[in-house]
Amino acid sequence: MKVDKSVLPILAGLIFVLPSAVMVWSQGASPSTASTTQANAVRTATLEVVVTDKSGLPVSGLDAKSFTLLDNKKPQSVTGFREVHAMNAASDPPVEAVLLIDNLSSGFAVLADLQRNLTEYLQKSGDRLPLPMSLVFLTDQGLKMQGKPTRDPKIMLANLESNPTVQQATQMSAGYDRWMEIRQKSLTALDVLAVDLNKRPGRKLVVWISPGWAAFEAETSQKTAKEREALFTFIVGISTLLRESGITLYAVDPRGANTRGSTGDSRYETQDYERSGNNQQYKDSIGGNNFKYKDYLKGVTSPKQADNGDLMLQMFAAQTGGNVLFGSNNTAQLIDRCLEDAQSYYELTFTLPNATQANEYHGLQVQIDKPGLKARSRMGYYAQP
Repeated sequence: MKVDKSVLPILAGLIFVLPSAVMVWSQGASPSTASTTQANAVRTATLEVVVTDKSGLPVSGLDAKSFTLLDNKKPQSVTGFREVHAMNAASDPPVEAVLLIDNLSSGFAVLADLQRNLTEYLQKSGDRLPLPMSLVFLTDQGLKMQGKPTRDPKIMLANLESNPTVQQATQMSAGYDRWMEIRQKSLTALDVLAVDLNKRPGRKLVVWISPGWAAFEAETSQKTAKEREALFTFIVGISTLLRESGITLYAVDPRGANTRGSTGDSRYETQDYERSGNNQQYKDSIGGNNFKYKDYLKGVTSPKQADNGDLMLQMFAAQTGGNVLFGSNNTAQLIDRCLEDAQSYYELTFTLPNATQANEYHGLQVQIDKPGLKARSRMGYYAQP
């Protein structure tokens, strides 16, 4: 029997995330209080909704009657509604931004351009950033969380300069094992960051600056029933943990015009690398992730549907209500587009339907009654009986 090694090491490395799958959706709930929360469950949820116009800018001033919330295509009564302007210093609950610089999946040239771009962005930010921000670096050694959230661009600039990304990017071997290792370390980092942010109140806009990692979706067919069950359990767990931590994820590809056909990394474009068609597949996989994730937007309802493609960075961004941005050489401009979501958004509170089975997937959809407007929010959740 052939074992798909692209998944099993990931699950083994992230097994600690699985207990979160039994959590009740209660914004800001701590894993240590999950059982108490479930026993006294109010069974309500609050959904953050960004409404944009045709140009993609946030729209303010809407009332509750403008919204229709569907849970598994069934209309739900909205029991609570409010508009939030999170860039106000007195925002309650608070909203913060986390800029994660991924040194694993980008090349030296891309990282050098990114560092220059972010330096210029912070230097031109005046005396005050639009939101409290912090920097996180993903390296071969794991996550390095640099500083507490701050609105002072000088502090952010000092944190950036003390962590030169190009120097931290170490030489890596190419090939299947390395692509698998990058995905494992990236998913581990996502889990560790979510657990850490769960300790802080409010909403977190996590801007993950990276082309993402190989999806390995072509190998899903090799999985046994047991492996698909494990993959589904992991998907449920990480999805729930991101919700419980109040995270909206954004996938920002810093490679500019080279977003589709290249990794932007000469380390993977050596003669040895190009000789292997299998390895070329994973390079091309990353190159197309900014489009491919759209094939997986329906949500995973059972182990039979679990696919390696459901673990793409871009997929997590879409599922949490964030955005997938690419194709610009100005990464700072893309970051600003992410932060625009905090200018004005809406909170819709509704009663959770009773689940008939464990890990029951519920797709969410928000409709707006005004033409030309679009709503973006978390796309679904896993309910428990």
